[in-house]
Amino acid sequence: MSTDLSAQLADDCITLILDLLEQPGVLAAAGVSRRWRRVATAHKNFYRSVTLDRTSTGPYDMRWEPRGIEEYMPALCDEASDAPKLRVCIILEQPNGGGVSFMFTPFGIQPTQGPLSKCDEMWKELIVPALELGMPRIVELDALIAARYLPALCDALKEPLPCLRELSIHIDEPGEGEPKWTTYPTLDLGTLSAALLTTISLGNIQLARSAPMPHIRNVTLHYSVRNPRSIAVGHLWPNARSLDFSPPANALDKGGRLSFNLTGMSLQHFCLTYQGEQQWIPRVDKALSLRTIPSIEFVAKDDGAEVGLLFDGL
Repeated sequence: MSTDLSAQLADDCITLILDLLEQPGVLAAAGVSRRWRRVATAHKNFYRSVTLDRTSTGPYDMRWEPRGIEEYMPALCDEASDAPKLRVCIILEQPNGGGVSFMFTPFGIQPTQGPLSKCDEMWKELIVPALELGMPRIVELDALIAARYLPALCDALKEPLPCLRELSIHIDEPGEGEPKWTTYPTLDLGTLSAALLTTISLGNIQLARSAPMPHIRNVTLHYSVRNPRSIAVGHLWPNARSLDFSPPANALDKGGRLSFNLTGMSLQHFCLTYQGEQQWIPRVDKALSLRTIPSIEFVAKDDGAEVGLLFDGL
């Protein structure tokens, strides 16, 4: 069975679909409880589509998509935008295989409509209950949140996460009129009770400071990470096989060079992406030989940027 709704469908049509999902047989087949449905559909106008698909690994794969997300995504990606940054995607494991995906995004909210209060409402009424309900079954967690929501997220992640395989956390910088964070709440990733976790994506240096995590295989550090030279990547994730690093413009030294240390790692793939207009030269620590890495990428996102490579001691 598969039902896919377009953005043009009337609310009464969406209501019919949600009523269908209320039927015990459908909920049972999708591995979703009535309580989960109440969380996911508390604001039904957030959702554009509901899809139930038979899968080879389980009876159904159910996905919910935010209504109007295409129009809102540019604001989510625009650093200069005053639109609220709040997006949380939770993928739950089904008992018989497959997955259930819930995405929460306050699409289309304009600053004049009180976006912070709307985001706060969504955080308290939808996302926190979803996290509390889903912890034992969350397979993937992808969060782009304002700093003020981080303490609650840190508290939630202290609970056991036996199914978690992928974790992505990006903290939006405080907007105009919001309190500035001098220090972020501590989230020691090394203490997570998540034995299956192999992939992490982080956007803040504060979140990268943790005890070693030898079970991590894939690491992504995005552009909002500060002072990358202070990240002992090889110490934190000694067994990582893939590293994708996107440093900020202020990571360059006075000579326009970027220094980083990957000592102790046995990478199979390394990608360095830089966004900016300056000429830049990655300086690789002499203790690391890039010849040992089978796949290497250097990417300049800005068309005007000139890329040079300098390998010390190689």
